[in-house]
Amino acid sequence: MNKVKNESQYLKFCFFSIIICFFEYTQNVSYTLFYY
Repeated sequence: MNKVKNESQYLKFCFFSIIICFFEYTQNVSYTLFYY
């Protein structure tokens, strides 16, 4: 039971990190497009 909970927490964290990464990436791309 505890292991499953940890796994779901880890997946949630992973998903959140991916979203943040994607957001940062799109921001950088928009900055680049804006400056050029």
